[in-house]
Amino acid sequence: MTPDYTENARRRRNAVEPVAAGVYFAPEAHTAYEALGFDGSPVTQDGVARPETKSYFTGRGACTGQVAGEVVVAAFGCSNPKVVVPYVHTGWQISDRRTILETWQQGATAMLQRILGEQPEGLARATDLLLRAAEAAPWAARGANSGLCPLGFPGRPIGDLWRAADLVREHRGDSHVISWAVGGVDAVEILLLTEQRWGLPARAYTPSRGWSDADMDAGFARLRRRGLMTAERTWRDVMDENTGVAPSRTQRWAARLAITTAGASVIILVVMAGLRGVGLLAIGLAGAVVMAAALWWALTRRGLVRMIAVALAVAAPVAVIVLEVASGLLRVLLVYLALGAVATAAGWAALAEAKPTAPLTRSVPPPQQPVLIMNPRSGGGKVGRFGLREKAEALGARVVLLDPAHHVDVAALARQAVAEGADLLGVAGGDGTQALVAGVAAEHDIPFLVVPAGTRNHFAMDLGLDREDPSPSLNALTDGIEMRIDLGLIGDRIFVNNASFGAYAAIVQSDAYRDDKVGTALQMLPDVLTHRVGPRLTVRTKGFAVDSPQAVLVSNNPYRVGDRAGLGRRDRLDSGVLGLVSITVDSAAGAAELLRGERAPGLTVLTTEEVLVGADSNEIQAGVDGEALTFPAPVHCSIRPAALRVRVPQDRPGVSRPRPRLDWRRLGRLALPGNSTRPASAAGHGQRPD
Repeated sequence: MTPDYTENARRRRNAVEPVAAGVYFAPEAHTAYEALGFDGSPVTQDGVARPETKSYFTGRGACTGQVAGEVVVAAFGCSNPKVVVPYVHTGWQISDRRTILETWQQGATAMLQRILGEQPEGLARATDLLLRAAEAAPWAARGANSGLCPLGFPGRPIGDLWRAADLVREHRGDSHVISWAVGGVDAVEILLLTEQRWGLPARAYTPSRGWSDADMDAGFARLRRRGLMTAERTWRDVMDENTGVAPSRTQRWAARLAITTAGASVIILVVMAGLRGVGLLAIGLAGAVVMAAALWWALTRRGLVRMIAVALAVAAPVAVIVLEVASGLLRVLLVYLALGAVATAAGWAALAEAKPTAPLTRSVPPPQQPVLIMNPRSGGGKVGRFGLREKAEALGARVVLLDPAHHVDVAALARQAVAEGADLLGVAGGDGTQALVAGVAAEHDIPFLVVPAGTRNHFAMDLGLDREDPSPSLNALTDGIEMRIDLGLIGDRIFVNNASFGAYAAIVQSDAYRDDKVGTALQMLPDVLTHRVGPRLTVRTKGFAVDSPQAVLVSNNPYRVGDRAGLGRRDRLDSGVLGLVSITVDSAAGAAELLRGERAPGLTVLTTEEVLVGADSNEIQAGVDGEALTFPAPVHCSIRPAALRVRVPQDRPGVSRPRPRLDWRRLGRLALPGNSTRPASAAGHGQRPD
């Protein structure tokens, strides 16, 4: 199995980063630099002032000396020399190294004192651990880290914590530069590859380091020529090959079993069945195509044509089975399918992560004044059936029970609870109610407790909670841990799961849908799918556009798409990006092409930080966390990273492990002796190139 230290290192990186790097965004540092003569912050994003470039490069690079800009470029690796060199030159004209270092230190110390206080609990222990890590780290070829070492420590406990954290952080950054330089990529290429690794839209991050469109175009071309950015092989394959961490014996043998059984299945089919076996496979594929086309006709037609299409969709797979039985090769095909199943299972085992990356959690004391809002009608009466009110009150919570007979503004109830001193908000109800109260909790930065008392409870599922019995979720009131997760935003409304547009959104808006879901859908789909009613949608995100899709799903973090067993699940709720899935099908042939999965031209699957959904009308209907809503067009969707503090019980089922994509090239490299290829995502997830 992959050693646990990769996951542990990642968690410690996430803990160190805000301590060491917060100074880049601290108002105390910005003010101090302005006093020296530097410009102020150029832009504020989500309430955070971004660093001014001249003070950033000069201040961060000052640890290497009062040096030329070329030295700073070499130290930090991935920034454009044409931008950095003149910035550093200007910075040294504004002030000198000693003054800049003192200003940097004062800004960082003041920021940490404001946030943590002068003597936060555990300060000495944290500083000691960071110092031990810094002292154990090698200096060789690590310019920024070695430049910090002779600067010493400020002498104040909170300042010493910052310097120790900065030593560790810059050592990590130096090591990243060494890694990608040895890997044979340049500054532009590593930034473009990092965007792909993070799931960002192309060109979303690279321009922040001063590179132009022409630079990025050339970088993309180099990567494609070298096979480092294609659909089948990405930079992760190459970097994993050069990490020097060997897979386990179990993974190697699983890869060998996958390749052996896959090869055996093909040999058996060809040798024992010959061309007839290949023909039967072609018949099976043709049956699937016919069934997909028939289902399209069934959804887009009414009356007799729909009845014929349904009959054809049923008859196609039956005919395939009859032909295979009549051929006398059924036993061979069953052996072929069995070997294929073994190969698939072995391939998943070989490529699986030893331990999937999970959100960073921390232990927390119990809340003093928790308030839970409970909907007695949700989930067919789960609140009463499981005695949730009584159990929550026994654990010290104040319960607000909604009146089913009257409409209640739950967001207003939550704000009133906060005004009265609530230090935790919770909801026992459906995902729509969860989203409304979660928005209030995020607004006041207090923890939020999810009790899965709704019907589907998708949000609870992706938090790893028990959806069958909501009672254990209440244990978070006394024995909980806390994590930070993202929230989606559609217009000014929060969503925790997704916002859907197009066919589904139009159907759920119907007054008849609640009483007759299937009948309403069958009646409306022919007009909705063929654009005879409803607006034509457009979807725009950075560098990408889709026109006239029938269905669009924008999700708070991406859903699994390639793993059919995990459809409807999200592996992470803290990746900082939206998921976008759109389907555009205009004919039966287009419906059949969806059998190709993610390679189908009518299916779009990507991640992004914002999406703009437009229409040829003034309004757009949407289903938001299961609620039917209408918004003025166009609709802007965005992500609020780490906006919500979620309290969950220590003991909970957890999130199911995702199946990796079957990559036969990777399996081949795993199977070879001496190869160091690791399972995808086993290392380096979420790391900066510098």
